[in-house]
Amino acid sequence: VQSEAGLSRAFEAIAGEFGGIDVLVNSAGILREGYFETLPVRAHREVMDINYFGVLNSVRAALPHLKRSKQPRIVNIASIAGLTGVFGYSAYCAAKHALVGLSEVLRYELAPQGIVVQLVCPPEFDSPMVDELDRTRTPENREHTLTIPKVAVEVIVAEVLRALGHRQFLTVPGRLARLTSLG
Repeated sequence: VQSEAGLSRAFEAIAGEFGGIDVLVNSAGILREGYFETLPVRAHREVMDINYFGVLNSVRAALPHLKRSKQPRIVNIASIAGLTGVFGYSAYCAAKHALVGLSEVLRYELAPQGIVVQLVCPPEFDSPMVDELDRTRTPENREHTLTIPKVAVEVIVAEVLRALGHRQFLTVPGRLARLTSLG
């Protein structure tokens, strides 16, 4: 997702093989956890480059193909951390907040062209990224993240599929996560 040219070639090939692109799901992401004072600036740049600019690059590369689709849709996977702060996630929260903002802008700018933009902000769930993080979390981060329990992947998938069917802009899977995002 870091290579604009690579993405353009990839989407061109996908569109050619499948006769177009109807849906773009942006789900690439990385997380670097640590105290703001000691987390290197390069970690912030790396997270922003993948979690924000990777989505921006993907949307720009797919947009010409989506404009030719009969029912185009962009689904951006952010995080509950894009709606609220989380101890130790200064880089991650900043990138996911930026993605939430980009999604809101795209929603309005692309609607007149018939392109539906949707945003998913899940809490943590079992995944290789979270498994790795669990090994090295700061004590404060571990305590903070326990306030919103992990949600089963099956729950996230079911709620996202329901939201996609209703063209709902924002989906926060998990009842407790939804309640937390309101506060």
